[in-house]
Amino acid sequence: IMVYSMEYMEGDIYINRFKFLLIFFIISMCLMIMSPNILSILLGWDGLGLISYCLVIYYQNKNAYNSGMLTILCNRLGDVGLLMLISMNSYLGSWNLMLYSLSGLMMFYMLISMITKSAQMPFSAWLPAAMTAPTPVSSLVHSSTLVTAGVYLLIRYNKFMSMELKNYIIIISSGTMFMAGLMANYEFNLKKIIALSTLSQLGFMMSILGMGMVELGFFHLLIHAFFKSLMFMCVGGFIHSTLNNQDLRKFMGMMCSSPLKSVVFMFSLLNLSGFPFISGFYSKDMILEYMNISMMNKMVIYLLIISSILSLNYSVRIIKLIYNNYLGSFTYQFMGDGVYMIFCKMVMMMLVIVLGYLYISMLNYYVFMITEYDKFILIMLYLCSWSITFSYHYSRKMKMKFYYLNFIMSMFYSMYMYKIIYLNFLKFMLSYDKYNEKWLDKILGINMKKVFYLQKMYPLMNKWLFNIHMMKLMKFYVVMLIIYLMIN
Repeated sequence: IMVYSMEYMEGDIYINRFKFLLIFFIISMCLMIMSPNILSILLGWDGLGLISYCLVIYYQNKNAYNSGMLTILCNRLGDVGLLMLISMNSYLGSWNLMLYSLSGLMMFYMLISMITKSAQMPFSAWLPAAMTAPTPVSSLVHSSTLVTAGVYLLIRYNKFMSMELKNYIIIISSGTMFMAGLMANYEFNLKKIIALSTLSQLGFMMSILGMGMVELGFFHLLIHAFFKSLMFMCVGGFIHSTLNNQDLRKFMGMMCSSPLKSVVFMFSLLNLSGFPFISGFYSKDMILEYMNISMMNKMVIYLLIISSILSLNYSVRIIKLIYNNYLGSFTYQFMGDGVYMIFCKMVMMMLVIVLGYLYISMLNYYVFMITEYDKFILIMLYLCSWSITFSYHYSRKMKMKFYYLNFIMSMFYSMYMYKIIYLNFLKFMLSYDKYNEKWLDKILGINMKKVFYLQKMYPLMNKWLFNIHMMKLMKFYVVMLIIYLMIN
């Protein structure tokens, strides 16, 4: 990705700053992975959040600033969870969580940290918003490193979590996967579609980790990192060659103008769909078959299967639009990819081809065989998901209103929730700052000044005047103490 970004960001006046940010991000990721305890994990965790904020606002426009603010606020919430874990572990004499059993409150703080960093519901809005960053950033940060930090934390401490917490993780992740897959079927921004695909696959990984299958979850994490980075590289090539266009409807006929890039992109989409005998197939097939023979709730299993089929739906939709044999927009000045960009894509494609087969040969799992009833259910769920997708396109052709579109495109109204919560929070902090500058400093400053002045002049003044100002100050401290006790 570093080699790819050298040519992709060529001509940018701040390219050296961009390179340093990427290097520092990789250092923070390595620090988090190799950390022996929760305190050193926080150092890498904080580095990921801060550097990702700098990368999201790299282009320094209004849209980038709004996206960066949403990203940093969500990630700060996960940092608070880790800080609470550290403070609770300090009473035990060690910050190594593997030495002690986790209490219910400690597991709750860890759950908050995991779902915020991995953009699970209801903290999913920041990941599509972070696509304002340059495409090499999305290829590294928002596909295989930053968003998988929560998944890594779940893999590392999976054995120490209770079944109740894992059940909550399965419910949250399956809902996230369904929401992201449904939204991706109606989105036209190609970069956001890939971001929603990442969100869907993160839910898929966390759901299988919630079932306790750490090896399968880690297997899919590795496969997803490679083919999603390849997918972002191809999307970056499309954007680079069409003068920063991201509208999917304007990429029609790309097969004629950029055949090599289109073939590589289609190959990455086939990996996402789980096409047989390529890397994505080995991980997704084993996970889905394990789900079918597990003792989980059938509704959760069907929801995960429908979500997997929705990923196939939007992959086919992208292929259908990109590989049409006519241009769907005005004439662009098409620019071809450079040698470095093509070389990086071909290397990634070779890794995606062989990695799944090499890793599956190291796993000692039996082959699971599902029954005919389960196969029939899969077909029915597939037809159901297709009907949901076509209902929207049919309603547009017939000039009818698709009533649930606003609900789907707003991530089940989670974006409005963020707007209400964070906007009110920022207004409250602004009003608190005004109060702090005006009446709070005035009361404290004047009364303290009068108290010290009257102490010097006490032999010459009446005793009751001193007591009046002292009582004012004491009343204020009593009120503040009561408010503090009520909050805590």
